[in-house]
Amino acid sequence: VDPQRTLIVRANNVQADGEIYRQIGLDSAMDLEELHTVLNISFGVGGDSAPWRFEDFQHQPMEASKKLSELL
Repeated sequence: VDPQRTLIVRANNVQADGEIYRQIGLDSAMDLEELHTVLNISFGVGGDSAPWRFEDFQHQPMEASKKLSELL
């Protein structure tokens, strides 16, 4: 069993009119779908209908159910 951790990440959103930076606390037990929701809320973008995906280092899509703890 992996210990539960709090991750502090710095994320940025680059758009034509500028960049937005956020420092976000994440729970290592959350999955990528939950991370997507956190990012949408943090940057005030997207929504459920917005297309999204996370990729691994080989640019292959990762499953939305993958836990952040699996990526540490």
